[in-house]
Amino acid sequence: ADPKNSGSFMNTWQVFQVQYYDMPRIPGVRIESPDTLGRKCWAFAYLAQNLPGTFPNTTSTNEPIDFSNFVEQSKTAIPMTMDLCNKVMANCFVNKTYDPSRKGTCPLAVFDFHYLGFERENAKRGFDVKYPF
Repeated sequence: ADPKNSGSFMNTWQVFQVQYYDMPRIPGVRIESPDTLGRKCWAFAYLAQNLPGTFPNTTSTNEPIDFSNFVEQSKTAIPMTMDLCNKVMANCFVNKTYDPSRKGTCPLAVFDFHYLGFERENAKRGFDVKYPF
């Protein structure tokens, strides 16, 4: 679960996934739509509201499982990603350097993020995740 290991889950979480929120994006790299980012941010909101304590401590064959490293790494990854969700919304999903003065100037894009992205994922699961943004 080492973020420095390019094949690890935490590298995917803390390095690869973070690139979806780069501001500005590298020329030629596609920009994620507000609803797609809303769905990604739903996943992190779910984890923020449900970790730790949601993991079994044994497998179906009663072998012990240790999730402590995952939970510890999550304590860094979840807040980092939640902050990026807020920033990409405040930046109005544009391919420009982060500028908090844009906040509130793109209500339709934020609507897409919230309702077509976040709440779309939430609806599939009984609306059990509180919208934190």
